[in-house]
Amino acid sequence: MRAGVAAVVLLAINSAATAQESAPRPSPTPCEYLRGDLSRQLPRMEALRINIALLSAAQQGCIPAMEDLLAAGAALRFHDRLGNSVLGAASRAGRTDVIAFLLAKGVDVNENNVFGVNALFQAVQADKAAAAEALLAAGADANVANRGGITPLIAASFNGDVRLAGLLIGKGAKVDALDRTGKGALVYAAGRGNAKLVQLLLDAGADPNAAYDAGLTALMWAAGHDKDVADADGANAVSVLVGRGARLDAQDERGRTALMIAAERGHKDIVELLLKAGADRSLRDRQGKTAADLAANGTVKDALAGG
Repeated sequence: MRAGVAAVVLLAINSAATAQESAPRPSPTPCEYLRGDLSRQLPRMEALRINIALLSAAQQGCIPAMEDLLAAGAALRFHDRLGNSVLGAASRAGRTDVIAFLLAKGVDVNENNVFGVNALFQAVQADKAAAAEALLAAGADANVANRGGITPLIAASFNGDVRLAGLLIGKGAKVDALDRTGKGALVYAAGRGNAKLVQLLLDAGADPNAAYDAGLTALMWAAGHDKDVADADGANAVSVLVGRGARLDAQDERGRTALMIAAERGHKDIVELLLKAGADRSLRDRQGKTAADLAANGTVKDALAGG
């Protein structure tokens, strides 16, 4: 009887062992794969390759591999031929854990690449809000600008990130900064029909009547919003600006008003909204054309001909 029980137990053990051996092993994670690859190559890698590998490991979020590379002589402050830093690589990839790791090791949160921008700018441009928040909390400069004059707030506004724009403003980002094309954060928010962002920027002190490049105002940009913006979103942005005192009949360098621009773009809802708010349909641009003359279609012409 006991021999029979022992045989059954032994059979169960053997079966379990066989099943364990035959079960597929989990695939290595990208970080494990990277470390395995490094373990084979690291003894033969020259200094430049070790440092380049550090940037790659930071971008992939593999802190153990970074530790291996640092132990092999990699430099935390290494920059590639374009001046990109290890912190910048981690920030563009949104690797908050790597950011914390690097800052804990004394990396300067405001070190710039050859384009004059810090890791915060790179995180914002890549739309990595969590990384940007971590860098701001560590003291990153919210007003750094690239060679095109684009600041983190302008980049966040172009990306339509209301929360991140709010964080930047809270850290002192200037709402009236202009890029090299003469446009500011409010213009990009308005042109992309982001009413919440327009409201945020106005609340932070942006001037609803500032004239930007070619004399265009934020209201004009909203009235002639991008093609990929929903008509309702464009109308909402216009409504916010009108409600905050944007001048309805301001004219750009061509003599065009927001009403003329909306008419030419075929934005019927915005045309009706501006007319209801009191926009003057009789004004003419420098070529003598009215909004009706510029209307893109019959529907807009009918709206302009109405009461």
